[in-house]
Amino acid sequence: MQRMRGHLLQVADGGHELHSCYASMAIANGVSPEDPVLAPCRESDYAVDLVERAKAVAELAHADQVDLAGAPYIKHVQRVATRLQPDPDAVAVAWLHDVLEDHPSHRDAVLGFPPRIVAAVLAITRQPGQNLESYYAQVKANPLALRVKAADVADNSDPVRLALLPASTAAWAWRKYAKARVALGLETP
Repeated sequence: MQRMRGHLLQVADGGHELHSCYASMAIANGVSPEDPVLAPCRESDYAVDLVERAKAVAELAHADQVDLAGAPYIKHVQRVATRLQPDPDAVAVAWLHDVLEDHPSHRDAVLGFPPRIVAAVLAITRQPGQNLESYYAQVKANPLALRVKAADVADNSDPVRLALLPASTAAWAWRKYAKARVALGLETP
């Protein structure tokens, strides 16, 4: 969008082009995400830049990390992000969802994102020593964090992914994420 480049475009009604960062605020105030007035937000350079910045931070942070099956950890993060398309805020948070927990040295990079992204990333980040009840309450209190955590839990408990693990590790992971789904209200006990 031209707005991101420091220009304001005049529109037919005499107002200015809608800046994409207002999309989340508009949706929170009852505007449907599919409302035509938000079309520039869905297709803007801003959304692409947000996601690309988040992806770059995640790729740097997780560069040498592997998952329990020995695969590059960034593939997990990418699958979580893919589950949340086309929402750029959710995709950005998905890319960042494990950065602070696994690589706190990248905190400044995460804190440079818009406040709604930072708030969701902080909500989805379990602090050292934090009990699970407190953590799940923290995640549930932020709707964006909850959406991303739901996608994270879905990927972590995917039977195809679990099949790559030793049986005892797969059973442990299945139990862990089954409890998480219930605690987050994603399924009933």
